[in-house]
Amino acid sequence: MKISNKVLGVLGMAAAPFLGLETHFFIKAGMHNTSLTGTCDLIYMLGWAGSIVALLRLRAAGDTKVGRAVLYAQLGCLAMACIWNAWVIVAPNSEGSVFRFFDAFWPISNVFMLATGAAVARARRLRGWARWVPLGVGCWFPFTMLLGLAFGRSEVVLYGMTGYSVVAWFCLGLVVFRLPVPRPSTVHAPALPVQEAEYALGAGQA
Repeated sequence: MKISNKVLGVLGMAAAPFLGLETHFFIKAGMHNTSLTGTCDLIYMLGWAGSIVALLRLRAAGDTKVGRAVLYAQLGCLAMACIWNAWVIVAPNSEGSVFRFFDAFWPISNVFMLATGAAVARARRLRGWARWVPLGVGCWFPFTMLLGLAFGRSEVVLYGMTGYSVVAWFCLGLVVFRLPVPRPSTVHAPALPVQEAEYALGAGQA
């Protein structure tokens, strides 16, 4: 059964706070991974992946091979990171090179969102503020790095990265929820019809 974009958007919005929950449980466990932190991470990333699937359907990065490849590559990175999440759920105290290999796709997934966000912004298929939301999601990683450099290992960094992630990933889910799937007659258009896009972004009549 195919999951609609609206459902994917709802799931993306609902999953947005789970990185914050993961951080809370991680600290509570003495800065160690647990099955609970792995579960939170998995929920968070599945919601994120659902939003990327919807962006693919919407052709948000354009109709070019490069634009679609970027979104598929983002999904691939998230899939690899989800393997690590599932691994942590089953065996949270694991170590070794293979475990670290999959773990590396956590930061890779975040960094690659900069490329994904840039591709969506460049394609101009989304209108208004929605066009910049994926790039805003991608900025989470450099934002967190800058906070770390400025404040070190402090609560400011934890609250800052958590607050940013909740807002950014919620907005990504909201974009997916509100934008319509292109009709067959508009699939190859350079952008979603203005009337539909304006309505989807809240500018149309209720």
